[in-house]
Amino acid sequence: MPVKRYGIYVAYPPQVDLRFEGLGRHLAELLKAAQGQEDLRFVIACPSWVRSSLYDLCRANNIDRDSFEVVSPKSEPVFLQIYRIWLNFRNRQRRGRLKALISALSRQGKTATRLITKTLVSTRSLPVVLLVGAGALLLTALAFPFLVAIQILRAGSRWASKLISRASLPLRNVVSLSLLSRQPHHSALIRRLYRLMEDSEAAMLARLAESRADVRAWFAPTAFWPQFNAIKRPRLMCVPDVHFTQFPVGFGTADGRLMATFRQIESSIKACPHLVTYSEDVKWRTLVDHFHLDASRIDVVRHGANIIDDLITVKGTPDDTAATLALCRDLFISALRKAINAEGSPADRSDLFPFLFYPTQFRPSKNVINLLRSYKYLLKQRHLGIKLILTGRPEVMPEMSEFLDTHNLRNDVLCLHGLTNQEWAACYKLATLAVNPSLAEGGFPFTFSEALSVGTPVVMSRIAVTEEVMNDPEIQEMTFFDPYDWKDMASRIEWAICNREELYNKQQKFYDDVVSRRTWQHVVEDYVRILDRVSKPDESGECLVKRAHG
Repeated sequence: MPVKRYGIYVAYPPQVDLRFEGLGRHLAELLKAAQGQEDLRFVIACPSWVRSSLYDLCRANNIDRDSFEVVSPKSEPVFLQIYRIWLNFRNRQRRGRLKALISALSRQGKTATRLITKTLVSTRSLPVVLLVGAGALLLTALAFPFLVAIQILRAGSRWASKLISRASLPLRNVVSLSLLSRQPHHSALIRRLYRLMEDSEAAMLARLAESRADVRAWFAPTAFWPQFNAIKRPRLMCVPDVHFTQFPVGFGTADGRLMATFRQIESSIKACPHLVTYSEDVKWRTLVDHFHLDASRIDVVRHGANIIDDLITVKGTPDDTAATLALCRDLFISALRKAINAEGSPADRSDLFPFLFYPTQFRPSKNVINLLRSYKYLLKQRHLGIKLILTGRPEVMPEMSEFLDTHNLRNDVLCLHGLTNQEWAACYKLATLAVNPSLAEGGFPFTFSEALSVGTPVVMSRIAVTEEVMNDPEIQEMTFFDPYDWKDMASRIEWAICNREELYNKQQKFYDDVVSRRTWQHVVEDYVRILDRVSKPDESGECLVKRAHG
């Protein structure tokens, strides 16, 4: 049986972990669905620095590494190797231990000082006063060189600050290098070097991809990588969404390089002759209406159901239900240890608590602030004793940290970042309710199938891509809220908590009858059908891609 080979182009920058990217999960589902097919083999082209992350993704999702091929430069650029060595040096554990040791010695010194002082002022024995005083003088003599050194460093620091404020341009450059050494990831110089490195790697990757004459066509799962169009072979690009077109102000606030990024995406989309997206809404409203593309160039392939119950289900015990809950409890406690914004350690609790769950990265379109407004109202006005668990990094949204501090919510809103697949599934399983308040998505949100597959009901935003799939008016009324109205969101969440069983039963039927029937095997078949079409020559014998480029 002849084997069809199709390429997948993945060009994330260094430091990105595919396991925590939405597109990483999408890629994992495609690879899992394809690995059992004898007549299909994917070839993944990726930069040298993505290989290890790709293999981590495979291990996390039980994907056989031998079920696909990898095309990649053999070694990482020397610049990246040196940069990583520097980062490891700065972040090595010994520094943390030294800092902890200094802190502990400081605390012990303060304790000793208080004890000596108390003894001197309260004793009635002259020999004790002489003995304690002599000991204090001895300790002072031993510590004197260190105290002098600290004062010299402080004086030097003040002198350097004054000098820097009056420095000439060459000295300012030296200072910039100093800042670069302390915060390299925030450096404009490092970003420029990264871009040059990525462009060079992309050119090499395009040559490697073109050399694979056995690959019929290449597929890019996102439009963020314009270098994909350097591959002069049949190509298909997926456009999951272009939220910049709908939320330019929000994305502009989050990143001042908005317009450059948007223009890059726009050029990528227009340069690729064949496109695919997850929903009719993105096809028509974004690609046809906004970018004025020919609809015949665009196909729609909807998501398959993300079924995650196999990650946490225990089988073969006298009571599988109890065993599964016990496993989820242990995984949940492990997940709580990853809270990065709480005051104290939420994992110290031995009891489970009710909570809302919204797994997402923090971006302007994810509508996290409106969810926080709704949650604050439910907690402090409606007195619902429930917590909110998120999975993003709060430091990327300063307004979120400000909101949590202003309303004293640090111990009620927990951000658990870096969860394993099992921990993440356990959070879904134990949640009172899953919530998705997103203002826009590329396709029907994964949240619905992930939650329902482990027995948890969901409430979601009423947006075009959700109405496109969930078109039953009765289920819509029970499930959807207006994402722009935090009061409507709060009302729907409260109703769902109070009517959890009714909501779950209704959604479970829709999940069984509609959502779960769309598997990732169907998704792979749809993509292969499109790739087959775009890779075939037309009646004149020319490849469709070549004709499109004219």
